[in-house]
Amino acid sequence: EPLLLDCLEKRNVTLGPNHLDTLDSIISLVDLYMLQGKDDKAEPLLVNCLENYKAVLGHNHLTTVNCNKILAECYSHQGKYDKAEPL
Repeated sequence: EPLLLDCLEKRNVTLGPNHLDTLDSIISLVDLYMLQGKDDKAEPLLVNCLENYKAVLGHNHLTTVNCNKILAECYSHQGKYDKAEPL
């Protein structure tokens, strides 16, 4: 986790929050959190990441759709089915 956070911080400063490499770093951190069962930490990162992917790549891009799927899984793991279902 510390290495992923360090990488994310550096990319955010160097490339900006909407750069695809920065967003990829967020997804890597989300993957770790979800593997650790820390869905509550992953959720806000995913919501933010999804909005940025939509802005940068559009709603129908494969990467945006995949992020949407991961967010639905995150909601599902937390029992937030009402939020997961529309995704």
